[in-house]
Amino acid sequence: MMVIAMPSLRSQSSPALEYQLKAVFLYNFTHFVDWPADAFDSQYSPFVIGIVGNDPFRSYLDEAVANERLGSHIIRVERYANVQDIKECHILFIRSNDPGEVAQI
Repeated sequence: MMVIAMPSLRSQSSPALEYQLKAVFLYNFTHFVDWPADAFDSQYSPFVIGIVGNDPFRSYLDEAVANERLGSHIIRVERYANVQDIKECHILFIRSNDPGEVAQI
């Protein structure tokens, strides 16, 4: 699993624009990593981008990955309400300012 923390784009005038850009970044990032075969349960298992906590993307991330694949793996977005809900995922987006929560994850 890869965990990504993204700084806020303070120079942008709109939070919506910020998270549209971050959604595209997360999608594009999937293609710049050599994911080992054992990162997946099978050849056709989905590639999962997880979001824990408050989802700042709204529908932007879902739109960015709609009908997209990483090789034979469909790309799916999963949302987790809290740390205990986190399942297997390949990229995990954490939106938290609590260092204790981030350390727990």
